[in-house]
Amino acid sequence: MKAMTIITAKIKPSIYKLIEQGRKLYEIRDEGFHQADAIRYVDAETGKVLGVYWLGPEDDFDRTHDPLIQSLSGVDERTFHRLFPKTEERFGILTKGVDRLHVAPIRSRTSLNDIFPEEAA
Repeated sequence: MKAMTIITAKIKPSIYKLIEQGRKLYEIRDEGFHQADAIRYVDAETGKVLGVYWLGPEDDFDRTHDPLIQSLSGVDERTFHRLFPKTEERFGILTKGVDRLHVAPIRSRTSLNDIFPEEAA
């Protein structure tokens, strides 16, 4: 028997294209990857499966590392901060943001049939 953890993550098609183009090499999330072996991307708008990729080991960082994490994310700084807003105080009101970010390298593309060939038959 094979034990495998595959997580499913919604992603905007424009960001997924960066993975396909080889410009986005790391997955950044505000929740941990639960020691996942692979990630299955689905279109955030339609739910359509876009692809499955092996993941490398996860690291997590506090927000003092934002410049490094943003450079790994493959997206511009404005998009990065829109996706992962920091906790901040504005006009005396505390807005809850993301305090830690989880980073895992995106490895080679695979498929569920490749991962579970016995199920493909």
